Amino acid sequence: MDDVSAATIRIGLRPEECDLKLATNEASAHGTVRAIEPLGNVSDVVLMVGTETFLARVPGFGGFDVGDFISIETQRATIHCFDVESGRRL
Repeated sequence: MDDVSAATIRIGLRPEECDLKLATNEASAHGTVRAIEPLGNVSDVVLMVGTETFLARVPGFGGFDVGDFISIETQRATIHCFDVESGRRL
């Protein structure tokens, strides 16, 4: 990690370690649901967070609809750091 700067680090979270909740309004939301993909006993929920896509995995169908404003809770998530250029985990 000799020549690593904040500009070259990508932060990652495991989708199954993030919890989603309906936000009370757009101002309190982290993102908006763009797609929901049921996978059996879980569903992948695709969110737009600013200009970035964020994926979370929720139990069952999750109870969300496309267009819902969502708050992302990451208390259970472990942060993973990657070098943007090589993709190598730091």
